[in-house]
Amino acid sequence: MDESNFKTIGEVLTKEPIFQKLNEAIKNEEIKVNFEKIFPGLSEHIEVVKTEKSVLFLKVHNSVFRNDVKANEELYINKINTFFKEERIKKIKLS
Repeated sequence: MDESNFKTIGEVLTKEPIFQKLNEAIKNEEIKVNFEKIFPGLSEHIEVVKTEKSVLFLKVHNSVFRNDVKANEELYINKINTFFKEERIKKIKLS
C-alpha cells in the first residue's frame, strides 16, 4: 500500500470540507477561551458573546470600556488576529 495516500487525523480534520463548520466552531471558541490572554484584565468588563462570520460580538459592562473598544476597534482586531497569526476577526459589534 502506498503511504503517500495516508493523511494524519489533523490533516483530515483541518483540510476536508466536511469538517469546515467544526473548524469554524473551534476557532470561534478559541477566541472566547483566549480573550483573557489577549487582553489581560479586560474580561471583568468585557464578555465575548460569540463570533460569527468574522464578527466578534462583545458585551461591555461599562460605558468607558465601550467607548474605548469603539474608538480602538482596529487595534483590538489587530491584536486578536496577531495572537492567532491569521485573520479571524474583521469587525466588532457591541451590546
